[in-house]
Amino acid sequence: MPRRIRVGERAQIGGVICMLIGILLRWLGPHPVPEVPINPHQFAYVILGMGMCMLIGGTLARWFVRN
Repeated sequence: MPRRIRVGERAQIGGVICMLIGILLRWLGPHPVPEVPINPHQFAYVILGMGMCMLIGGTLARWFVRN
């Protein structure tokens, strides 16, 4: 029988993965090109912020909703 995933655990796992992708994009991503309107380094900060919000939200959900 598969294990039941607790509330907030998916958000925490997703947040960690999202932060890892943001860090890798920040360090190893391409440099901005003058003709392209999207700056990859600014996009990496957006991904890092989303990951931190997911991680914090998942942690708070696990603290407040104890099964």
